[in-house]
Amino acid sequence: KSGTNAFHGAAWEFHRNDNLNARSFFQSQKPQLIQNQYAAAAGGPIRRDRAFIFGTVEITDDRRQAAATTALPPTRAELAGDFSHLRGTRQLVNPFDNRPFPDNQIPAALFDTAARKVLEFVPAVTSGSVQALGATPRDSSLFMLRGDGHLTSKQTLIGHYYFQQNRIRNEGLAYGSNIAGWTSQAQGPRIQNAGISHNYALSPTLLNQLTLGYTRSFSLSTPTITRLPSELGMAGMPPYTDGGSPRFNVVGRFNLGSGGPVKFISNTYQVQEHVNWIRNRHTLKFGLEHLDVSFFQSFLGPPQFSFN
Repeated sequence: KSGTNAFHGAAWEFHRNDNLNARSFFQSQKPQLIQNQYAAAAGGPIRRDRAFIFGTVEITDDRRQAAATTALPPTRAELAGDFSHLRGTRQLVNPFDNRPFPDNQIPAALFDTAARKVLEFVPAVTSGSVQALGATPRDSSLFMLRGDGHLTSKQTLIGHYYFQQNRIRNEGLAYGSNIAGWTSQAQGPRIQNAGISHNYALSPTLLNQLTLGYTRSFSLSTPTITRLPSELGMAGMPPYTDGGSPRFNVVGRFNLGSGGPVKFISNTYQVQEHVNWIRNRHTLKFGLEHLDVSFFQSFLGPPQFSFN
């Protein structure tokens, strides 16, 4: 909004935590939540009756945890190749010769090297699901500034600038994983906008408005944990991406997700011209708008393996 001939300002703080939160039915532990938001706004004159300024700033400091309760890791018996609990409902067969495994017992000699390595990141349980927790700190800064000037009795000039920067980290739980520790992610979206508007009352019945604007969006998402296929016993497989790890999804049991670097950049230049003309009992409006939009995006995900 516009400033005035008197200085005015305000400040506030918002706090939220998990002290009065209840854990969900499926959670064994309540996730952490500590959120603080600080803000201030002020406006006043630069030159009395001629020029004014108004600005605001807001900072968010958010320390919370993400929680996942959908993982059903393999039991200690299953990790040893013992699937006898499926007897009578499903018969496991040897994929090399299509012969059934006696009593659904898989010999350790048939365990794949890569599978052994990947399962080191999955907790072993006696039965049931596990809860995974991961820190997801979020920081945000927002700044706005506006200036108004009365050039003459018929002309006004308005300019503004807007800036918002977010920094988000998903530590231990990211990309849809429900097992803590496999992957992490860092994100940093940023938005900027600037504009200037000139208003000219050519006559009591004719008003012209010229507006120039610019908007820029930038976002970079990167995995902060990288595991090469060779580290997981997958010899001969290239990494494909500049970061991230292979993805493994065991349907109905657990998901080890990951992702590659993703960059997004958008620039928009805008010109608007508006004319308002009052003619007797009629109001006529004319105008034009020109947009110049550039867009860039790059993304490539690591290989994914699904098992059912």
